Amino acid sequence: MMYSDIPDLPGTTYSHQLTALIKSKCTPEEVLVVLRDVPNPLTEDDMDSEVTYNPLAIDVFVQTLLHLGAKSFSHSFAAVAKYVSGVSDSIISYTQAEYQGV
Repeated sequence: MMYSDIPDLPGTTYSHQLTALIKSKCTPEEVLVVLRDVPNPLTEDDMDSEVTYNPLAIDVFVQTLLHLGAKSFSHSFAAVAKYVSGVSDSIISYTQAEYQGV
């Protein structure tokens, strides 16, 4: 199941945006702009003020990459190689800074 296939899921809009960006051969920084806008379900309920990651952003990102790379193993590997390292490092540092009040 892909976020873009079900319009009522919270990540659908962001998945559509990421799909369009990645198809246009965007940079990892452009992907981050979209991912930073994804609402964090862990902070909506104020369950834990020490949340340092956004599971919805991670899920949308991974599902979108896997969906776009589903044509073949080489497509999947190319998508992972281009976006995962830069985006994952930036997501971690961004969320840590965000929750530390930097």
